Amino acid sequence: MVEHRIPKKALQQRILSKSRVGKCKKRWKDGVREGAVTLLGIQTWKTKATDRESWRQHTDEAKDQFEL
Repeated sequence: MVEHRIPKKALQQRILSKSRVGKCKKRWKDGVREGAVTLLGIQTWKTKATDRESWRQHTDEAKDQFEL
């Protein structure tokens, strides 16, 4: 192939981009866990969330406390 042709340039070209550095994006569960610990004071949010009435009471208290 001739040096100035586009396919030749595309095959020989190097990509100089870098991957992102830092933490991975947070999952939904991570956000809920952080909110449960900081706002509600609950360590085991999965077991507490299964009791819907208790969970609703905890979230309502947090809303009132932090004016959300």
